[in-house]
Amino acid sequence: MGQGSTDLRLNKIVLRIISLTMEHDITLLSTWVPRDQNKIADGLTHLEEPCDWTLNADIFQKIVAQWGLPTIDRFASHSNHLLDRFNSMLRCPGSVGINGLAQRDWSEHFNWCFPPFNLIPLVISIIRQFSAASILVLPLWPSSPWWPLLSKGQHFFPFVHGCRVLPRLENLLTPGPSTASAPRAFMRWTFLAVLCFSAKPPPQPIPIPSYACRTQVHP
Repeated sequence: MGQGSTDLRLNKIVLRIISLTMEHDITLLSTWVPRDQNKIADGLTHLEEPCDWTLNADIFQKIVAQWGLPTIDRFASHSNHLLDRFNSMLRCPGSVGINGLAQRDWSEHFNWCFPPFNLIPLVISIIRQFSAASILVLPLWPSSPWWPLLSKGQHFFPFVHGCRVLPRLENLLTPGPSTASAPRAFMRWTFLAVLCFSAKPPPQPIPIPSYACRTQVHP
């Protein structure tokens, strides 16, 4: 605390702490602790989120202009959330709940879901279980093991009410502080935004973009 930090976010936090101590007449004493005696706390400072990215803000605005503004971001953090209400993997400032999959209020919200790819089948299951109105962003991987949970043949299942193919942009995904850049493979994949609403089927089955089914391969 005496020397400061090159990280502006940490400096702002320290200044806020100092301001609070002065406001409430608190004396704060800092003590150096050897790293080998502080392994847990030190380890948390090096923790990386492998999926710390968010969708391009302009693309997000186009999606919500078409389908409406969701009320909660289910897979986010304090540095990448797109909505005021969000769930996070770890406890962080502003989060209204830890682990979006563990929350029981899915049916009470219009959910924005851009989950880590390995969680996609669980997210689909929750959307169907709770009849939860949701926008789900995911790669178009017809060969993936979770694709049959979404579709059969050339059409999505009736809980899907809309499908939007996202443009292939170099900045389609914005990396967060713990990620240097989004994986380069992302630029080769086609991503979809899928509107899910289980209360009633759409007037017509929603077709799967046919051109992508021939070109997308699950890695």
